[in-house]
Amino acid sequence: SSGVKPNDITFLGVLSACGHVGLLDEGLHHFTSMTKVHGIIPRTDHLACIVSLFARKGKTKEAYGFIQSFSGEPDKVVWRCLLSGCKANRDFILGKYAAEKILDIDPDDTSAYIVLSNIYAELQMWDETAKIRKLIKEKALKKETGHSWIELQNKMYTFSACHIMSLQESYLQHVLTGLTAQLLDS
Repeated sequence: SSGVKPNDITFLGVLSACGHVGLLDEGLHHFTSMTKVHGIIPRTDHLACIVSLFARKGKTKEAYGFIQSFSGEPDKVVWRCLLSGCKANRDFILGKYAAEKILDIDPDDTSAYIVLSNIYAELQMWDETAKIRKLIKEKALKKETGHSWIELQNKMYTFSACHIMSLQESYLQHVLTGLTAQLLDS
């Protein structure tokens, strides 16, 4: 209404917001208007937002159909969004396919191997589970540790789950405990 024309980044923000609150129909409307009204060609990150939206709603087959209808080549992020939804909704057959697509793109993707191994275990495909776990060992793949960070009094602190014990007696742990108590009281 202000005359400002949205661009691809604007739509990425809108689609991401729709995903965070679960507005599938609205997300699809904006995706369609992006191309038909504004003439913006969707990128794989726009596709990933829609796939994630479908998957969060338990519509993994529709998410896959949307990937198939996309004119570009889906990247690893798109397949990971589908894989995540398949895992959450126990769609193991499609999840296996998504994991394999990730591994076609990146043969050293540790998390895809781990999820694939877990899918095989859920399906009681023990030989395949053992093969994947053996492959992980042979390739010496290790899952990277996730880190969090916080800034307190102009100083940056980073930590991971394995550092929690060393945080027990630190100032940071004291602050986090206080914040948690305040959240529980409100």
